[in-house]
Amino acid sequence: MEFFVFLIWVLIWGYATYAVVLNRGYDKSVANKWAFIGGFLGLLGLILAFTKPKINQPPVYPQQQVMPPSSVADELKKYKEL
Repeated sequence: MEFFVFLIWVLIWGYATYAVVLNRGYDKSVANKWAFIGGFLGLLGLILAFTKPKINQPPVYPQQQVMPPSSVADELKKYKEL
């Protein structure tokens, strides 16, 4: 009976750690190694997996406003309306 409890423990924590590492952008071979670590360390393994940096994420830059090109005639018209 104790063996089955241990097996369930390993499967639950191992899968949770596996999912976190995959979500961070690592490939399946790395995630499989982390599933083993998470299975035997439990919550500590899951916390360690959360500390791994995300990879393959493009940097996020603020979106810039694109101003339509204006001609000299448009600028003179705006000046005249003032």
